[in-house]
Amino acid sequence: LEMPDLSAVNIRGNPLNTIPSVFHNDWDKVKKYLLTLTDRKAEWRERKLLFVGQEGVGKTTLLRCFTKKKGYRGVNTRANLSTDGIDIVEGVSLCGDSSITFNAWDLGGQEIYYPSHQFFLTSNSVYILVFDLTAPKLDRIDYWLQLLRSLGSKGFSRTITFLVGTHLDSPKCTEEYIANMTQTLNNRFPRLRFPGLQPMHFISCKTGKGVREFTETLVATVKKEQFSPILAEPWIKLHEYIKTAGSGRDYVDWEEFKEWAKICDVEPD
Repeated sequence: LEMPDLSAVNIRGNPLNTIPSVFHNDWDKVKKYLLTLTDRKAEWRERKLLFVGQEGVGKTTLLRCFTKKKGYRGVNTRANLSTDGIDIVEGVSLCGDSSITFNAWDLGGQEIYYPSHQFFLTSNSVYILVFDLTAPKLDRIDYWLQLLRSLGSKGFSRTITFLVGTHLDSPKCTEEYIANMTQTLNNRFPRLRFPGLQPMHFISCKTGKGVREFTETLVATVKKEQFSPILAEPWIKLHEYIKTAGSGRDYVDWEEFKEWAKICDVEPD
């Protein structure tokens, strides 16, 4: 990395997209970060998991299946759960696998929230696009898939998207109906058209049918090497330190944060 005559570096579109954005305009800082990454690297074991889709289709209930003990056997679906804005649940582990945790973001499905939701959609995240299998609104599904596809078009940014149909326990969901619906969705939303789109899953949060199989597929997919970002170890330590030392605090002043960064061997400038 010794390049004394180098005056500028453009790293836009670089597949190594874990370089902190604050370094992008400073080659010396980029170089130092890469050297740290070479000597002290670690796998990032947290994933951002976002539940998106129209209102009233079971996003919040599916999240409850993820968070409740033995939720894969089904949960109480009598209450009509509605999310106002965004609910965040941190530290969700699936399938008893503690090597990876999810920070789940449950986005309210009412259209009034759509403009503000776009500020929270990020690349290198996992999306569960939920719809009601008994009455799917294809225009809403198309809206979300188009929006998520735009995230993947920026350089080498990536997303993983699962299309999940709920209410599989409905009498309407016969084998013939499921087969026809699968063909309709595959024709309307071909995976080649939407990079990162995974095979569909149909589930019942009421009975638990299909939930365990879906969670196992979810964990296996995000644990693939190409979706496991490698970061400089000091930055991961700083993230953990902030979560511990900053617990219950809305903010810290800059001087205190610099002390935290130094403790973790991160230069705060």
